[in-house]
Amino acid sequence: MTNTEEKTAQKGKRKAPEADASTSVVENPSKILKTSTLALKDKPHEDPMDEAVPPPNTEITPVEFSRLIGQANPELAQSMRDAGELGYGRSDANQDLNTRSYSLDPAVIRARIIAVLTPALTLLYREHGNKTLEASTAQATTDATVTADACMAAIYARLRNINKSFNINPTRYPSHPTFPKECELPLPFAIAIENIGMFATEDVVTKVLVVPAYPENTQNEGRSAATWSLSQFYSASARMKELNIPFKKVNVMNKTGSPWWTFKPIYNHGRFDLRCIFPPMMYSALAVSLATLFLSSNNAEEAVMIYTAPADDVAHPLRACDIQLRDVRKAFFALCNFPAYYWSDAYPGI
Repeated sequence: MTNTEEKTAQKGKRKAPEADASTSVVENPSKILKTSTLALKDKPHEDPMDEAVPPPNTEITPVEFSRLIGQANPELAQSMRDAGELGYGRSDANQDLNTRSYSLDPAVIRARIIAVLTPALTLLYREHGNKTLEASTAQATTDATVTADACMAAIYARLRNINKSFNINPTRYPSHPTFPKECELPLPFAIAIENIGMFATEDVVTKVLVVPAYPENTQNEGRSAATWSLSQFYSASARMKELNIPFKKVNVMNKTGSPWWTFKPIYNHGRFDLRCIFPPMMYSALAVSLATLFLSSNNAEEAVMIYTAPADDVAHPLRACDIQLRDVRKAFFALCNFPAYYWSDAYPGI
């Protein structure tokens, strides 16, 4: 092959030149129309304020708070707040936190502690198998009585500290407390006593500071006798600890508490309801368990309250309903962190 023939062959192998864009548009005008339409759809909008806003799902259209702030003059808004023309605030009549005293009933509290502890200790003594039925009942009665006296002494110490500090009926607490600071009580009653204290009402127009107190002429710190044997109580505590009942120290110097003791129980055909005298959001699940420990009905089939109800109390909704007397036992063992078997209805009734 000559040089002339080789050059001719290489020219034949060269690629054909690519078609010009203008030529493609002329040959297929529908293609460029479709391409332009897609480009407009994919291109982000230049001005977000001009975007089409879809219709809201509700009648109220949500607006960003930052945009509302940007549309207002901050100096004008502040001047309106200073003048009381913008915003919301309580009236001067409702700003002061007034104090209101509620009287507890020491006799009812002490009787309920004995009523809860006596059958529980009897059952636990029998379960451990170291006492006969008669001996278990007698020992449980003795231990429950001395424990109730210790609980009343602890309540007196807390109420004296609270009422003396706020100068609310200080003459009701003439004697120095006899409850030792290092003394421990069964866990359920220790929690209950530590939550008997002052608290401020919430979610109401006029707020008050609720302060628990002993009534006038309360004798012996609410105990059954003028004196109580601390050594006898320590002996009872040792026996109860052998039954795996947990104990806890009570901080008698703490003044704050919760409204668990202000429930208004309602008795109806063998069942109890717990009505709130303050907004229900102030009562926790623990408050319901603590109040259940002190439920009892008398011969007139009326619920017994552990405090004196004021004449102008407000009937708020129920916090718990259909509580049975067996739930008292369940609440005690649950607060003692006993196994779930002790909470079940299959456990022997007490």
